[in-house]
Amino acid sequence: MAEAKPLLQVENLVKHFPITKGMLISKQIGAVRAVDGISFTIMPGETLGLVGESGCGKSTTGLLVLRLIEATSGSISFAGRDVRALDRQSLRELRKDMQIIFQDPYGSLNPRMTVGDIVAEPLRIHKIASGAALAQRVKELLELVGLEPRSAGRYPHEFSGGQRQRIGIARALALNPKLIVCDEPVSALDVSIQAQVANLLLDLQEEFGLAYLFISHDLSMVRVIAHRVAVMYLGKIVELAGREQLYTRPLHPYTQALLSAVPIPDPKVKMQPILLKGEIPNQVNPPQGCRFHTRCPYAVDICRSVEPVLVPASDNHYAACHLVGRLR
Repeated sequence: MAEAKPLLQVENLVKHFPITKGMLISKQIGAVRAVDGISFTIMPGETLGLVGESGCGKSTTGLLVLRLIEATSGSISFAGRDVRALDRQSLRELRKDMQIIFQDPYGSLNPRMTVGDIVAEPLRIHKIASGAALAQRVKELLELVGLEPRSAGRYPHEFSGGQRQRIGIARALALNPKLIVCDEPVSALDVSIQAQVANLLLDLQEEFGLAYLFISHDLSMVRVIAHRVAVMYLGKIVELAGREQLYTRPLHPYTQALLSAVPIPDPKVKMQPILLKGEIPNQVNPPQGCRFHTRCPYAVDICRSVEPVLVPASDNHYAACHLVGRLR
């Protein structure tokens, strides 16, 4: 039996945003190293959770994968095609297979368009349907995400945050994509609504075989929805493992600190949070060696001078830490 190939393969992806000085004649004086050499794969029908603190490069990674912004270097392969090498027309065709659900359900929907027009827009742009067939497809999509078909004639401001996010999901599903980048799709919603939207995403994945890149800072939500989890810190992936491996046996000190802060709904279990000292370093001039060493309670000399690489610590469990063997 042939081994399944990755749907998405990212290798050594880099995005540096230049910092310039001067108005008439601008000169680059530095760069924000938002994403600095990360690699991962997503299999068909799989969810990869991408977690980390705000500003670590998670959302930038999602935009790079979709080529909504251009990478500085690295490779992005989708279904065997080199995404970075595609011309405008080829990239437009690829958009059918790669979609996004944005974080803000209030800002991601055009307030001047009806819900029906918002959901129908991808179908019109790609000339998939028109007339009665278009109206029928919009109806099906709204029902699919739990909204009444009569909602098509209303405007976004008439809906709650959770309902607006369902509209965004319906729009993302319109072209039958294979991969959806979910950029913190529940973080702006009430806690009671978050579970409903997460369950909807799980149901849709099961029904249509969707693959997700699920970007979030909510570790509890990621544990529910992801098959594998990648932990980012300051533009780097510091740990990558299966869901249960990562949550039950985290290897990297940063992952251990993140998980120690997650509340456990059991009064008998008392967790002692690992308090990290200091602030996240500047992405313009990150620390030499391991980028986490300035906040790591276990840092030794090698951590301050040699940058660790992401290497296998056990089966399908990778960590970028010089001390992995000692911290198990």
